Amino acid sequence: MESDTKIVTDFLNKLNKITKNKKHIILMDESFSSIDSNNTKISKEYIMSLKDKIIIEVTHDITEDNLNKYDRIIYLEEGKIKKKI
Repeated sequence: MESDTKIVTDFLNKLNKITKNKKHIILMDESFSSIDSNNTKISKEYIMSLKDKIIIEVTHDITEDNLNKYDRIIYLEEGKIKKKI
């Protein structure tokens, strides 16, 4: 099994490659579900530093700390929009 550090390093390297390719939208689907909280924090800080990007994160992490990082939040239930913030 890969170490969390290697997983995060690979993830950040791929993300860095995307940002250099001038992609304006980054879609992340449960990108942090397999890494520990410290590496999740490091990764999210990097992603949130990308000011010229639209970041769409699909997550089950609905903690206040996580939600406060985003400009807009859309809650889905059974494939339908339940609530927009």
